[in-house]
Amino acid sequence: MTTLSLKDAGYVIRKPLFQNLSFTLGPSDCLGLVAQNGAGKSTLLRCLSGEVELSQGESMTSRGARVGLVPQEVPTFLLSLTLRDAVLDALPVELRANEAWR
Repeated sequence: MTTLSLKDAGYVIRKPLFQNLSFTLGPSDCLGLVAQNGAGKSTLLRCLSGEVELSQGESMTSRGARVGLVPQEVPTFLLSLTLRDAVLDALPVELRANEAWR
């Protein structure tokens, strides 16, 4: 079962950050991104999370799958929260009470 897949994905600003990128991840798969600074790692993650659109290709997630992204720069409002409270804050309000035990 596929959870997330990219097909012929690319992102171009002035020049391509990445192109012709294809992969498939299943429910228990892990993926590491390693590249030099400015190679497009963070941009790829923003594309996978839906924050930014790919310039080419397609990204697909299975029904019910959610992609979360932890930004490199911590938003100021999170600095005063515990990790638990920050995670709960990211959940939809209607799920917080039921999911807080996790």
